[in-house]
Amino acid sequence: MLIQAFPANAETNASILQLRDGWSYRWGDSPRDAAGNFHWLRDRGDDAWLPTEDTGRLPGREGRNQLWLRVRLPPNAWREPVIFIRGMHLEFEAYLDDRLVYRFDD
Repeated sequence: MLIQAFPANAETNASILQLRDGWSYRWGDSPRDAAGNFHWLRDRGDDAWLPTEDTGRLPGREGRNQLWLRVRLPPNAWREPVIFIRGMHLEFEAYLDDRLVYRFDD
């Protein structure tokens, strides 16, 4: 996966950061709290998240349709960050911490 962003102090030069390490995933529906927020958006040290280095081949689907991926973003003063995820052609949502920042669907 790639994140392309302009550092805060740059006017025209884009930097591209490849996020290859630190990914984890899990299949299924996240439970929700009383306010309707997804539990899986909070980092609780839950060992149900499985580490992966290949986000394209994730075992354990077992008929489930929802895939959750997460990674810690490196600290930086990003201006206008963009994430590029190859092959994402179905519905998906992107969250930063517990806040929805993007949704793509039919």
